[in-house]
Formats: sequence, C-alpha cells, structure tokens
Amino acid sequence: MPELDFVFIGPGRSGTTFMDSVLRQDVRIALPEDIKETNFFLSKGVESEREFWNLYAPDCALSHRRGEVANMYVYFEDAAIHLESMGSQLSLHSILRNPFDRLVSSLRFRISAGEVRNQEPFSALLERHPDLVHQSSYHTLLEPYLKRFRARLYLYDFEDLRRDESRFVAQFYDNIGLDVPEELSFSRSDRNRALQPTNEKLIRLGRAVADTMRQNGYLRMLGRLKANRFLQKMMYSDSVVSIDVTEWPAHVVTHLNREIDLLSSLVKKDYTHWKRSD
Repeated sequence: MPELDFVFIGPGRSGTTFMDSVLRQDVRIALPEDIKETNFFLSKGVESEREFWNLYAPDCALSHRRGEVANMYVYFEDAAIHLESMGSQLSLHSILRNPFDRLVSSLRFRISAGEVRNQEPFSALLERHPDLVHQSSYHTLLEPYLKRFRARLYLYDFEDLRRDESRFVAQFYDNIGLDVPEELSFSRSDRNRALQPTNEKLIRLGRAVADTMRQNGYLRMLGRLKANRFLQKMMYSDSVVSIDVTEWPAHVVTHLNREIDLLSSLVKKDYTHWKRSD
C-alpha cells in the first residue's frame, strides 16, 4: 500500500488552489486524479485507505511523494484523528491568511456559490452565518492538530505567497524533502474566483448535484464538471462579487483578536499585526 506523505488541511480561501495547480506540474508528486480535494478524511481513516488510493493513479506508489491539497479538514477535529491514522511519515500543511480578510473572501465565495444571498448588511450576514467567524478562529481550529502532529504541522503565511510565489513554493518543497523543479509555472488559477452569479437556481441545483456526487463517490466526474468552462459561463458573469464592509461587529473583532493572541502564544510566532482596533 502506498504511503501518504503530505496533506494541506486548509483553511479555504488561502492559496490551496494555487498550490494544487503548481504541484500538479511535478511528475514526481501524486495527487488525486481529476479532483482537487477528496474530503476523504472527514469521515474515514487508515481502515479505508484502499478506497482512498483508488482516487489516485494506479502507479502512484512509484511517485516520490503522495499528497492531497484540501481546504476543509482543518474545520473538523475528527479529521485530525483520521489523518493521524495514516502514519508517522505524514506531514500536514496550513496556509494562514489574515483572519478578517479570509472571512470576507469566504463570504464573497459563498455568495458566488449561491449559499448566501447578498441582500443584507455585512453585520447581519455574519449574525446569520456564524460559522464564517468560526472558520477564521485559527487557534481553536489548529490546537487539536498541533496536539497530534506537533512538528509535523507546518504553518505558512499567505502574505509570503503574495510577496514571492517561488520562495513560498520552495519553502514547501524543502519541508517535504524535494528540490523544486526548474520548469514550474506560477501562473495563478482563476477557477476559484468569487464571480457574480447570474443564475442562482442553476447554481443551487449544481451544488445539490455536487453534494450527491461526493456522497456517492463520483469524485473524478465531479472534478471534470467543476472544471467545465461552459457550465461556469452558464452560471456566472465575468465580474467578481463585491461586499460593502462598512463596520465589523464588536464581538467579532473581540473574538478574532483573542484567537490571534492565543494562536501567537500557541505556535510561538507573532501574528498580532492581524488584529483590528475597531
């Protein structure tokens, strides 16, 4: 049975699509075929690993490294247990973005995906969807992973990715023990842009179909549908979703600022430049 070497655990809206597009250019690295994230470890672990490896090329055991670039695992503590069952060789990786910026980006993406209707003030949307705040609460999310993986959990700064993509990628390659191939292209994928929806009914239908396909294991087919540009044009315009962030609720600012302080203490790195004063 192959060994799983690395997994990006999220959070979303923080560069995982970029990393997936870069790593798929490297023939030495095996990733799931036709789908970016499998979400397999949300509910299963080593006891079902044969099912997991069926999502990879049959010869993936010959690859230098095998991994997955996902964005959901960090939100679920059970996923840490399932990932830990895959062996001591496995390292986890998480790109951390300013939690306030990440929250806004996530809200824009949910509006684009038809999950949230952009018809209320920003503060009301946060009250209606409190999980947006939870998914930017990095100390709470990462603490169970750090307890289980310790030095095998690597944290990256999203701003480093923005400043110097090649150096950022080189840092990841160093952490998994490979040299960076010279031919890598760092052109960014636009597949996950938060585009303005034009057909909300079709988008909601598409999400229902996607959920059903995931539940029934049709991940390769789902990946091909998500990459289909014709379907994208039927559902979205070329403009991006805009949100009027006029005022942050005081309790959200207090909560996330505290999470930032706790994270800084937990990982012994200063993230306090993320904090807001309003």
